[in-house]
Amino acid sequence: MTVPNGAPQSIYEYRWVFEVNGEEKVITTQKEYPNVDGTFLRVTTEKIQEGYVPPIHDFTIEQEGVDQTESLMMVPKLVMVVAYDLAKSNPKAFEKVAQATLKAHQAGYEVIGMSASSKAQAAEVIEKYGLGFDFYFTDQTTLKTIVRSNPAILVVEHGTITQKRHYNDFELLEFNTTN
Repeated sequence: MTVPNGAPQSIYEYRWVFEVNGEEKVITTQKEYPNVDGTFLRVTTEKIQEGYVPPIHDFTIEQEGVDQTESLMMVPKLVMVVAYDLAKSNPKAFEKVAQATLKAHQAGYEVIGMSASSKAQAAEVIEKYGLGFDFYFTDQTTLKTIVRSNPAILVVEHGTITQKRHYNDFELLEFNTTN
């Protein structure tokens, strides 16, 4: 979600318009304000080269229409169950989700679900599989960018993904029991 140091920056072209001796004069620069004897009238800016764009952008984790992303990314020990479409999720995998997230809770992790599905679909899955966490809304395309498995589990420490597991590999998850 962040731009790495040294990544290419966007390049802009600035067209400065001045009145010089009663005529409009256009001077083009990359950034700097030109040194012109005249009256400044206007400037237009055009992006001529796109810089680095993070693969995950416009990322939000919402609940009840409130963006919780910043506070959740500060959690020292967080498990995210990603199911971008609960209606298309492998239903047997949620038995494994329940077991894995119970272990995570016991190790002191906060556990949340992330989906683009409705609150009603989330409530149904929570009840059916006895899940001990709530789902947050995140854009489906963003979730698929993060992980294609439906569902998957991410282990996140202070906003950094430390583990990412397909539902066939939940038994490989390791939960740190120290703070």
